[in-house]
Amino acid sequence: MPLFLREWFQAAVAEDGGRSGAGGSLPQILISAGGRVKPLGNQIRILWETAQSSDAIPYSRWKELQPMMMEMIRRRQAGEWRFAAEVRS
Repeated sequence: MPLFLREWFQAAVAEDGGRSGAGGSLPQILISAGGRVKPLGNQIRILWETAQSSDAIPYSRWKELQPMMMEMIRRRQAGEWRFAAEVRS
């Protein structure tokens, strides 16, 4: 999953015109007023950190992460969140 998830995040950041922070840190996230901000932000952070890892994910952990990942993707497709665009001077 980390490779798939890493590629998904890279595509999402590029699509939104943003870029990852130094050392692969999570870019700024913009969440719509209708979204549950704290839970969604926490899910994105957890999945981002998982995607940045090269460690194998045990099946039991995958079963915890999979619904979170599907919810994050669904909510992005619904326009509830995106990455902030990079400001260029």
